[in-house]
Amino acid sequence: KSVDSLATGLTALTEGVTENMARANDTQIASDSCKMKEATNQIARADAPHSAIAKLRRDMEFNILSPVQNHIANNRNLKVS
Repeated sequence: KSVDSLATGLTALTEGVTENMARANDTQIASDSCKMKEATNQIARADAPHSAIAKLRRDMEFNILSPVQNHIANNRNLKVS
């Protein structure tokens, strides 16, 4: 839940900053604001398969949740036996 709120906050911050800066007369500022938006999408987009958030979720599922669920199931089976 806190990771989702971090991603939402980061996206909202980027949207707020880049909304006006992308139309700036200074090409460097406009370019950097587009780069900032792209970098935020690489981090915070949950629907993008290679984003940091998506990778974190996959890693947590594979390395933490699945082993713990398997351990709990095995523990239940041992208690029944």
